[in-house]
Amino acid sequence: NDIDGSTYTASWMYQNNSMEFIWGGGKKFTIDSAGGVTIGQEYSTNHSAPSKGLIMQGRLGVGVTDPDNPVEVSGADNGIKIYSASSDRPRLTLDCGGTDKLILSSNSTYGAIGDSTDINRYMVFNGGKVGLGTTSPITPLNVKSNATSSEDSAIAVTQNGGSNTIFAV
Repeated sequence: NDIDGSTYTASWMYQNNSMEFIWGGGKKFTIDSAGGVTIGQEYSTNHSAPSKGLIMQGRLGVGVTDPDNPVEVSGADNGIKIYSASSDRPRLTLDCGGTDKLILSSNSTYGAIGDSTDINRYMVFNGGKVGLGTTSPITPLNVKSNATSSEDSAIAVTQNGGSNTIFAV
């Protein structure tokens, strides 16, 4: 009996090179011979996990018992760490409708904020300095531009609520 007094039937079986855990009338959890793990009745029945990977139906809470989002992490002074074991840049990508809109990335020299192209690094953090348009800032705030006119200026101050340029560099 379950803690609320209801009865259920639970079992596990090994078949087709995978271990399946079944209860409540359906397969809920599968571990396959390639090290893949599948969690959730629909996923465990209809999908295969990647080799040495995990797929999960539903929400994942780390330090949270009732996540409101697909992945929710909570803890004192904790966060999410993305690590790259090779020289490739670890990155966090925010995608909207199949288009990369914002990427946080780093390499052994600097951390960057940009979009899906290396050309559009909006901001670089390097040695306590911030660079806009450069990966090697030489001052606390270094703005680099190929501007040839005030319309292409690296820095512009415009009128609040209007498009009149007050000052441009």
